[in-house]
Amino acid sequence: MQYSQKNITNLVNDLAIRSKSQSRYERKSKINVGQSNFFKGIFNILGFYKCYEKRKISSIYFDDYNYSFAKSNIDGDFCRLKPRIRWYNDNFDNSNFEFKYKLGFNGFKSKDNSLDKTNLNFEDKLEFTKKKLLSKYNLNLSVCSNVTYQRQYLRHSSGIRLTFDKEISCTHVNFDKNKYGFKQKQIKLPFEVFEFKYPLILDNTFREEIFPKLQDFPIRLTKCSKYTESIIALNNL
Repeated sequence: MQYSQKNITNLVNDLAIRSKSQSRYERKSKINVGQSNFFKGIFNILGFYKCYEKRKISSIYFDDYNYSFAKSNIDGDFCRLKPRIRWYNDNFDNSNFEFKYKLGFNGFKSKDNSLDKTNLNFEDKLEFTKKKLLSKYNLNLSVCSNVTYQRQYLRHSSGIRLTFDKEISCTHVNFDKNKYGFKQKQIKLPFEVFEFKYPLILDNTFREEIFPKLQDFPIRLTKCSKYTESIIALNNL
């Protein structure tokens, strides 16, 4: 089944009604590999400080066979959706399912604990999640890619958060014999990402106090989906 933008919009609106997630701005910049160290120094000067230990993030993304969710991002649609299982520091036993969705620059997360089946191995958990997505949300989806990266966390005294994602790689799904095996070779994506995250109330602070100080640097805020980039890379093999 292919999901039209109308389908995606309806799903996102339904999630927004159900979810208690607070809206936040998510403003990203895609930079070259190795530039994160330079920019981190700049942001340290501007008052951003380390607020959390870095950790490895892994995500399994679901989409239909036509990559409707990826295409929605590429097309710049106002409503965008990414169903995924996420875990930290290789601890798959504590993985969680969530819908990441966006309304323009506003980002939301909606977790569904009913999809967080415990005591299942990797393959069984993916199959369980697929079945629950179909039965509960009428989403007939497949596993599309596995994306991993290292994330560093910074924070400003205003409350604006900043993350740096580096060593970004993705792995293709191998559907041979209906197994959820991933090919051993990982593809390294040729970029890094930093992202400002803050509640709507801090938008004036970002625009008036933070962003003007970055005008002398080659920073372009733009949308950048690591999932979508992984699909492009994997389909160019």
